[in-house]
Amino acid sequence: MEKNHYKTLGVPRDADEKKIRSAYRNLAKKFHHDTGEGSSAERCHAVQGASEVLSDPEKRLQYARRLGIRQ
Repeated sequence: MEKNHYKTLGVPRDADEKKIRSAYRNLAKKFHHDTGEGSSAERCHAVQGASEVLSDPEKRLQYARRLGIRQ
């Protein structure tokens, strides 16, 4: 099953680049292995991957097409 990158970052489907970047930074700090409490390498990688897809307009469009989301 396809991962829901919007859910991973906790942003709506119509989130702009600024909201995506902000959500990524907050979650990256929270789950990074150097932060100690709440750290999770798996979760950190999921957040990074979601940000990578949603921050790139071309990748985001391809992702939306795979999910059948209208842009």
